[in-house]
Amino acid sequence: MPEVRAHRSGTFCWADLPTTDLDHAIAFYSELFDWRAVDAETPEGYGRYVLFQKNGKTVAAAYAMEEELSESGVAAHWESFIATKAVDELSARAAELGATVVAPPYDMPGVARMAVLTDPEGATFTLYQADPEIGTQLLNEPGAPCWFELYARDLGTSTRFYADLFGYELRDAVGLGGAPYVQLGIGKGAAAGAMQLRPEWGDMPPMWAVYFQTDDLDAAISRAESHGGDLLMAPTQVPGVGRFAMLCDPQGASFMLMQMGAPARKSPPPAPAAPPAEIEAVEEIEAVEAAEADEAAVDELEADELEADASDDDAEADASDDASDDGAEADASDDEDSSADDDDDADIAGEVEAGLVDAGTDADVQADDDDESDDEPLHS
Repeated sequence: MPEVRAHRSGTFCWADLPTTDLDHAIAFYSELFDWRAVDAETPEGYGRYVLFQKNGKTVAAAYAMEEELSESGVAAHWESFIATKAVDELSARAAELGATVVAPPYDMPGVARMAVLTDPEGATFTLYQADPEIGTQLLNEPGAPCWFELYARDLGTSTRFYADLFGYELRDAVGLGGAPYVQLGIGKGAAAGAMQLRPEWGDMPPMWAVYFQTDDLDAAISRAESHGGDLLMAPTQVPGVGRFAMLCDPQGASFMLMQMGAPARKSPPPAPAAPPAEIEAVEEIEAVEAAEADEAAVDELEADELEADASDDDAEADASDDASDDGAEADASDDEDSSADDDDDADIAGEVEAGLVDAGTDADVQADDDDESDDEPLHS
């Protein structure tokens, strides 16, 4: 378990939530992360400050926002704290670099010395000098902070500001969709990341976002939604890192969930194969349908053949009629010739026998089977 005993200067060391409904926020995050809420001891005159603990270690906090702030339109939001050993000097240096000092260095007795600033684009952050409380006692575990990220309008200008202030090494990388991404390097690691605000995010202002780790992103999203939270950005895969999503609590404070090392969601598995009985039934139906199709094709072929035979009979009948007519004409012609011979040879009529002449005409007609058609292949 990555328990933390001290935070290096320039690293993010704490996150707390000024909210418009403290009791509701406590219930929401306790259900979401299995946090235990403990009221911190605060000096007289300070309001209620609630610590969130995970496995007995303090990981974050929440408090009720002052009425004048909420009435002025300030929404509930998570705040990010950066460790330092010299709040006063760093606060002055930040102002020189273009930051606005919202709350000059002040002491929280028994806790730390702090100063609240906004960077040149308006993103809020807090300088934190432990005295003696170090901030979060647990990092990179489910239910604890695991990453901090800056959303900026001008990525180059914003990251140079933080590099000049904390000495970060700016390491260019490639974000989602090929978008530019910058890591704020410190030593061999990175304190945070930074990316350009996307047009599809609308009027979202420059801000620091807090990532909380979870061991099951989808289940955490479901818990958040069932307790009044909203999903602002659908789960997204970061190759080699894991899956993350952006949500907001019932009061509108946005935060990130990250499941480290989570594989990409796979496509749904194919439907299970039909049981053997169902397969046999389907095959039987297909066989019957194929037989019916073959039988229909045979009936159609026989009908075509009958039609062709009828056509042949008609042709033969016509040919026979023509032959009869030709025979009758031949007989008539023979009669006329015989009558003429009788007139010319009347004296020898008795000597010559009258011969009968058969004028049979062979009319062998073969009809083409014009109706014969090519059968299409049969499909079962």
